[in-house]
Amino acid sequence: MGKEELGPTFDEIWNEIREAKLYAGQPRSEASAHSVMLANRALQLATDSNSERFILEAWRMLAYTLTANEQYEEAIPYYARALERLEQIGESGQAARAKLGYIAALFHTGRYDQALQVARTAEAWFEKNKDESGFARLCTNIANLYHRLDDHMQAYRYHLMAVETFAKIGDQQALAQSYLNLGNALASIDSFEKADEMYEKSAAAGHEIAMLDLCAQANYNRAYLHYLRGRYSDALQSFARLRQRFAHSGSRHSALCDLDEAEIYIQLNLSGEAAELAGRAAARFQELGLAYEKAKATAFCGVAWMQMQRYSVALEAFGRAQEIFQAEGNQYWIAVLDL
Repeated sequence: MGKEELGPTFDEIWNEIREAKLYAGQPRSEASAHSVMLANRALQLATDSNSERFILEAWRMLAYTLTANEQYEEAIPYYARALERLEQIGESGQAARAKLGYIAALFHTGRYDQALQVARTAEAWFEKNKDESGFARLCTNIANLYHRLDDHMQAYRYHLMAVETFAKIGDQQALAQSYLNLGNALASIDSFEKADEMYEKSAAAGHEIAMLDLCAQANYNRAYLHYLRGRYSDALQSFARLRQRFAHSGSRHSALCDLDEAEIYIQLNLSGEAAELAGRAAARFQELGLAYEKAKATAFCGVAWMQMQRYSVALEAFGRAQEIFQAEGNQYWIAVLDL
């Protein structure tokens, strides 16, 4: 394909990817996997034509789609290449916006300090250029980073800023996603009624704009909220139903359902079932390269084994989990495991 034909072709590919309404942190889906395939096709076309301009565009496509497809580790090199090139050619605005996805990929792989460093450079550009939408998206990513560090008050503060800004500028898709995130923060600080309201708003907005993956994610988070409110039967039924959907697409959320069910079974003293589910979740998170989630699953294995009076095995599990959390810099879980 000649370089003159690449422009319209890339426009078509971008349009198809954007129509999928992908976002960082979503469950892997057929749409996100298809978008990765499109981005790989774009890179092949750009490489065959030896066009630096379109190779850069393809790197950006792959970084974006791989992040949405839960392939965070694979996305990072494409972000790094694209950002280096964008800064070389003076495209500071595009670089700042690309950093939003880069931050998400970094914190999902446990690179929290690097993510915060990238966030500071992006924040400087958004503030200087009065880009409210970009700054609100940055707030969302910083909040999600703090959520993974279990600093939930900080996460709540940043998510609230994002919701207020998206409501002000009328960005319905971003607002639907922000309701979900704010619900997670509220649930983590025990504001269960308000969290439920946010999940309901997110699901309703998701249906209205045909973001079905967002609806599924809201239902998943609502199921965990059922557990937090002591409605174990409702939670277990929801996780069983959602696991099938997530397993079909290979999403990490299938393993998250296992992890959350294990936590419920620990509360119900069904220790054997809890250990089996937590072990299965830990193995899956290991495959996906998700250290934080693997550490939690390993810790739950330890609790289940402790309930079964298998104390030496439990202590080994606590030790392995604590090593991961120390590498993550998660002081909350280090203290929990000390206890």
